[in-house]
Amino acid sequence: MDTTWNRLNLLAQKGDLTHDDRIQFMLLNGLDVLGVDVGTVFYTDGESAHIKASTEAWQAGQCYPLNEMLCQFVFKRGDVLALYDLDANDWQQFSIHPDFRYTTYIGIPLIVKDMYYGAVFFGAYERRGEAFSERDVAYLRVLSTSLRAALLQTA
Repeated sequence: MDTTWNRLNLLAQKGDLTHDDRIQFMLLNGLDVLGVDVGTVFYTDGESAHIKASTEAWQAGQCYPLNEMLCQFVFKRGDVLALYDLDANDWQQFSIHPDFRYTTYIGIPLIVKDMYYGAVFFGAYERRGEAFSERDVAYLRVLSTSLRAALLQTA
């Protein structure tokens, strides 16, 4: 994990990366640290989630109803939501869009200029063997701070 913190520090110091490259690098780093398959950043207008960046190239630029994404619960909670063992019954109960039916999920709201900008979340298609640790949650908080800084540069 110390290598991860070092990578985030190096990223903050690199001046030759574009804004989008920085965000993509952060998402890829999150995949390594959290042991998941997909990382995504989106912004919202309150009704929809607009995918700004994703490690799944096909998702970039897509738009989904916010009430069909687990991020709706991230906003209601106002903090980290970490779920490591979701099954088909959970998806039926929450009417989650098929593109986001992960068995493992962790996300946090992104607040830019004192307003909900959107969220960053990570998901896996296979069930995680254990709950997310305090260290995983701490990592996500640090990552969200780095993402907010990158987003503020273009806001």
